[in-house]
This record gives sequence, C-alpha cells and structure tokens, in this order.
Amino acid sequence: METKVTVLIAEPNDQLRSLLSEKISGSEGMSISGLAHDGAEALAALDETRPTFLLTELLMPRLDGIGLLRRAGEASPETQVVVMSELFSERIISECMSLGAAYVVMK
Repeated sequence: METKVTVLIAEPNDQLRSLLSEKISGSEGMSISGLAHDGAEALAALDETRPTFLLTELLMPRLDGIGLLRRAGEASPETQVVVMSELFSERIISECMSLGAAYVVMK
C-alpha cells in the first residue's frame, strides 16, 4: 500500500492558498489534509489531522507563523513544518530553524 503524504496549508491569501492546494493535490502520492486562513485555524486542524507537512506563511492574523511554529511541535510532533514568506532576514530564518522548521522558503 502506498504511503500518502498529507499537507496542511496555512495561508491568509485565498488565491495563493487555493493555488497551493491545487498544485499539491495534483501531485501523485500527495493530498491536502486541511486549509487554514490563519495560525489559529491551522493549529486546530493540525491537532485533528496530524499531517506529514504543515506549509505555513509567517504573516497571518490571530496567530502568526512563528507562534504556530512554536506550538506545532506540541500539537503534532511528527509533522514537519515548512515556513514560507516574502519577508526574510537571517534572524527570522535562524529563529524558524531553531523552533523546528524543516525548511524555510521564499515566496
């Protein structure tokens, strides 16, 4: 039986969230476990779905990407977090990695 990679997307931009969802679900062996508009929604979904990957933006309402990253390890320690944003500095990248991000990518 094939192992399916599941992805939870946390992205406040509706169009980008939809595009990412389309691209990921169109990839063989991958599926979307949930879509979240902000970090609070993502944290709730993370606890329920336990996806393989959490793909999160840094700048989000209610709970930002750094806050989500801090809490994701407790909610779903087996989930690898991929942080994406247009806003990066060495300090932000270092903080994300020290908080457990598997990858940090620029939009």
